[in-house]
Amino acid sequence: MKKLKVLTIVLLLIFLSSSAIGQQNKITNVYFQNSGKKLKVIFEGSSGFEEIPDFFENKGDTREIVLRFKNISTDKNEIAGKGVIEKIKFDEKSNGELYAHLIMKTEAPFRIFKSGKNVIMEIYKTETPAIPLNNGDKNETLLQILNVKKGADGNSQIILTFNKDVPTYDVFYVENPRRLVFDLYDTRNNVRRSSFPVSSSEILRVRVGQNKIIPQKITRLVFDLKKDEINYSVDEEGNSLIINIKEEKSKIKIPPNKLTPEKKIEKEKIRELSPHVTKKKKIKMENKINKIKVVPIEKANTKKFEAKTLHSEENVYKGALISLRLKDADIRDVLREIAIKAGLNLIIDPGITGKVTCELIKIPWDQALDLILKSNKLGKVLEGNVLRVGKTDVLAREEDENRKLMEAKKLSGPVKVLTRTLSYARVKSISGLLKSQLSKRGKLLIDERTNTIIISDVVSKVQVIDKMIDILDTPNLQVNIKARIVETTSNYARNLGIQWGFKGVSNYYYGNQTSLRFPNNFSVSGNSVASQQGIYGPLGGYAVNLPAPAYSSGIGITLGNVLDTFRLDAALTALENKGKAKILSMPEVTTQDNMKAEVIQGKMIPVQTVAYNTVSTRYVNAALELHVTPHITAEGTIIMNIEIKNDNADFSNLVNGIPPIITQSAKTSVLVKDGGTTVIGGIYKVEDSVTNNTVPGLGKIPIIGFLFRGTQRVGTNRELLIFITPRIVR
Repeated sequence: MKKLKVLTIVLLLIFLSSSAIGQQNKITNVYFQNSGKKLKVIFEGSSGFEEIPDFFENKGDTREIVLRFKNISTDKNEIAGKGVIEKIKFDEKSNGELYAHLIMKTEAPFRIFKSGKNVIMEIYKTETPAIPLNNGDKNETLLQILNVKKGADGNSQIILTFNKDVPTYDVFYVENPRRLVFDLYDTRNNVRRSSFPVSSSEILRVRVGQNKIIPQKITRLVFDLKKDEINYSVDEEGNSLIINIKEEKSKIKIPPNKLTPEKKIEKEKIRELSPHVTKKKKIKMENKINKIKVVPIEKANTKKFEAKTLHSEENVYKGALISLRLKDADIRDVLREIAIKAGLNLIIDPGITGKVTCELIKIPWDQALDLILKSNKLGKVLEGNVLRVGKTDVLAREEDENRKLMEAKKLSGPVKVLTRTLSYARVKSISGLLKSQLSKRGKLLIDERTNTIIISDVVSKVQVIDKMIDILDTPNLQVNIKARIVETTSNYARNLGIQWGFKGVSNYYYGNQTSLRFPNNFSVSGNSVASQQGIYGPLGGYAVNLPAPAYSSGIGITLGNVLDTFRLDAALTALENKGKAKILSMPEVTTQDNMKAEVIQGKMIPVQTVAYNTVSTRYVNAALELHVTPHITAEGTIIMNIEIKNDNADFSNLVNGIPPIITQSAKTSVLVKDGGTTVIGGIYKVEDSVTNNTVPGLGKIPIIGFLFRGTQRVGTNRELLIFITPRIVR
């Protein structure tokens, strides 16, 4: 019976082991995802993956990356790649290990991690081969030559030669595998070769490539290490950067007396995460940065129409750059670390606890401090070089208590009485400004008769008000404003008139009757139009009477026969005149800044009106007026609100004995340079009229038509210009 039980147990174990073997985990699918600058290779397992596979490079071909999976199999032999991956080959071993050989077209950084049930290999496409010189900017910094030399003492030298001065660079370690990295900022790689072997017990090879192009060009130099730490130093010779690799174990440090402001050596610990890291961990860098070159930033040219920030509540951080990669770190340790980097003394209030998880790369330490404090609802007080960290409500309460204490101290002081007699300002105009500075115990009295202010308040407030009075009680600058009103008039007139008439008689009295019975005699009168204007002839009238409306010359002609039975009278009248006039008015006034001034010169015309048997008289200005208010700007220019009137009485066109007013005015606001002249207004008026008086029909007859028409032509040109010239009286 016992033997049967043992046999049953053995058979059961064999069955279970065969079932487990039958259910061994397999890689069922491998596919690619392209996302921007990254290519993801995703391995799917039938039962997921217990751990991340080991990986290493093929020493014979650095482009081949080998992944080693444990306790897993696959039905795949080879699959085609994508992007930088040419293909993937699988090699299954008898010990349960599966090797995936990734053949890459070029070397590229990568990292491996788990996401759910999948294993993901993320390949970065940031490093690019050298870019030829003719594709870049001739003014940029180029890495032209990279040489590796072996010295007689066994030490190695890596010499980087640039086309100009050595650029700014940074140095740090990265993990998995351990490497030393030099980032050359604002530098383009022009080295054709990407990998250089190094005959050293500490370095396997040096790789160089273009890490970034946008937004900043970064050339990266990577040292593949055989050890966790190496001893190195950095020197500059002209346009060359020399990296000395020491074979001895002791680390070489640069003496402090060689540090200069121009070549500042900043020693700090930098936590850096490699693209190859498979797990998030805090990397402690023990090797110091040997050198960071400080490059001044050129100021941008100020543009006239550039947008300007008038006010901003944004904090401006100016602290030295630091990097923090932390997970669940104690906030007290983090604050201590920041205080050490900032060179500050630190006090942390009791009861301050919390954890910090962050990934901050090269940001000012004061910004990092603010972010960490805000995330833990804490505040800070910086007094001199002592940084105090506490809860925000406690610090706010203390600040409020300190403010109340300061106010109480100010109010508890002795009261001082001050009297000031003002010379330029009016006490009533500035009393409102001064009252805003009084404390609760303060009083302010004014005496307008003597222009005196009496202040009673604590000493500190009286001192402030006294200084304000010194600023406000200053003389205003004066402005002299000169106006020139230039008015020119030109007119001309040309009149031409004609008058003519006739009279004829035929009868027995004169013996010139006709031989006919009818008509035996007749009389023709061509003098029926009486002459009201023009020349009066002996016939007493004219047949065509078109004299000039106004004339300065005339001629009359009378013709007749012997018996005086036929008479012809004719008269010509003509006028031509020209006139020019120029009127120049120059009102001038001087006034203080921001004070209105006016000057008036002219006549007042009495105008009488009769209403309800009552005669009332009012006066209307017909004068030249200048009203101006100047304002002197901080730049020395002058803004003026100007109103000018130039009204004249027209006595040539009286209406019920009262002359009409010809009005000319301008009202504007202008900006003028000190001593400059501007035209604030102008009027140009042209009148030209022609009048023809003709006998209908006959005036259009060629040649003789002038006997039946008179002409009148009148023209007037008027021009008005107003000039303003302000000057600051100094």
